[in-house]
Amino acid sequence: MTVSERAEAIFTTGSLQAPEFASLVGNIATAITATAKAQAEAMGAQGSYARPLVFTATHDGFRLAAAPRPKDSADVELDFVVHDIDDVALRRVVDTLFDDSRSLTSLPYAAQRPLANAASVMAKRHHSFSVTLQQRGTDTINYSGNIEHMVGLITEFQTKRVVTETIEDVFQFDGFQGSSDTIFLMIDGTSYAIKATDEQVRQVTGFVASHGPELTLDCTIEQTTWHKPGRKPTIMRRLCAVSRRDRPRVGEQFTLL
Repeated sequence: MTVSERAEAIFTTGSLQAPEFASLVGNIATAITATAKAQAEAMGAQGSYARPLVFTATHDGFRLAAAPRPKDSADVELDFVVHDIDDVALRRVVDTLFDDSRSLTSLPYAAQRPLANAASVMAKRHHSFSVTLQQRGTDTINYSGNIEHMVGLITEFQTKRVVTETIEDVFQFDGFQGSSDTIFLMIDGTSYAIKATDEQVRQVTGFVASHGPELTLDCTIEQTTWHKPGRKPTIMRRLCAVSRRDRPRVGEQFTLL
């Protein structure tokens, strides 16, 4: 059999009802497209540069392949921009679905829900699934479906995780913006809302009244992050302590001569 220059996954699914087959193919394809789009955006591309997948039904399953390289010379520059993101995305999704050392966090948020949906279809069927992942110039990989891994992906998708950490650092004050219980601080070049008590708001208001709005503040912040697969993490920040940074900390006033 001739191996294509583009990545392709040949699935053996056995007998599936039509809705199951459509759901399996559709969700895997959606996960691949979402992964390719995220990879393109990470490379600085504007919009989605992912090309449609090539779908072929087989006698015992189906084949998904990255689209052929563009023939039109006008598309050559585009092909260099995407630089095989379709191939990489297809491999990442198939690896995550079948390799029990992988988890949903191997994929971008938009790909996690459809992959969990695909795993749900596979977990409900007790016959084995398998896939051959191949591309010219790379090693061919053969996977057999692991029901425990499929169930693990589903459980991971249904599990929320909360992480709380304390951050002590120096931040630029960025105003109140009309809120009575929030101050805004510049964190890594972006203005973020920080929940504060009435006393803390009055304290910062006093700093502004005495020294103007161009303030550098020493802050202790409690940051709580809610992780839910399929969505961007939700982050809440609460101010624990604040003081004006008007002089160097102990030890910082000395420099080597």
